[in-house]
Amino acid sequence: MTDKKVSENDLKTLYLHGFLSSGNSYKAQWFKKRNIQNSAHPLGEMFCPTYSQQSLADGLKSIDTTLARWQKQNSRICLIGSSLGGYLVQYYAHKYAIPYIMINPALNPLSLFDDYLGQHTNPYTGEIIEVNEAFFSVLADLQVSQLNPEIPSLLLADKADEVVDIPFALQRYKALPNAKSILFPGGDHTFQHLPEAWEEIKLFIAEQETKTSR
Repeated sequence: MTDKKVSENDLKTLYLHGFLSSGNSYKAQWFKKRNIQNSAHPLGEMFCPTYSQQSLADGLKSIDTTLARWQKQNSRICLIGSSLGGYLVQYYAHKYAIPYIMINPALNPLSLFDDYLGQHTNPYTGEIIEVNEAFFSVLADLQVSQLNPEIPSLLLADKADEVVDIPFALQRYKALPNAKSILFPGGDHTFQHLPEAWEEIKLFIAEQETKTSR
């Protein structure tokens, strides 16, 4: 779950994958590889857990437990989430007041999942996931009605994302003083601009480190 090479600082980065994905997804492994290749380990100690979606409430409980433990240890934390993971990190960032990064986030998943009703098999884990009223109920409990303008955030999106509502996400964050949004041309929901986004992510994290050291 974690890089063998650990940063000298106490930063811990938690990456949350999207629907029907896992901690072994392409983006998760791409970030882990880039973090290891950089001797400064800009993401610190990186964790890419595969949280359960078959029992979404249990999967979220495991994330909660991890974040609560890190805060108790006074660790610096950064969250990164893609697609549904972007929706999740928005929630946890507000619950624990920590910086967060969203990649093509599904910030209105209740309407999005209307098209996914029924059973689905996670191709990474083989887990059978039932999208039903119980699933919707868990997601509804994670809605953040009022964004906290004090929490730093970075929104990275491909303009041509064919799955999630990118204009909705951009509109939601456009007026926040500590929020930065970057819209890349073209692309799709898998997100085609990881190398460019990597530079923005490093800069975002470095800025948070500067703020905490003052």
